[in-house]
Amino acid sequence: MRKRLVQTSRGPIEIEINENRVHGLWVAVSPFAESGWQARPTKAWTSKQNALPVSDELRAASRAEAAQVAADVQGPWHQEWAKSGGEAEARSLERWTNVAVMVATVVVLLALAGLGLVIWLIAT
Repeated sequence: MRKRLVQTSRGPIEIEINENRVHGLWVAVSPFAESGWQARPTKAWTSKQNALPVSDELRAASRAEAAQVAADVQGPWHQEWAKSGGEAEARSLERWTNVAVMVATVVVLLALAGLGLVIWLIAT
């Protein structure tokens, strides 16, 4: 996951971008007050969940500014994210997650087989 700090007329926002095969493009927006403290909770969207209404959350002074930031997120910033190593990072995380799930599945299956063997030995 990569983050980008963007200055808007309503104050700074932090935009986090990630992408994977399950959810598609994932975007989280954290708006900050001029004081530097987070103004509202972070909200996230995925492209497969809905149409990424990033501009709705920005609540910028003008709709044009919010629409431009949303377009930048889905256009050039998404491309920069991929070129700067974000895509490789996401694929690596996805591979490690898949390996961890497979290992956990094998461990659970072996434990169940062992439990079945113990029950069978006690019953006979």
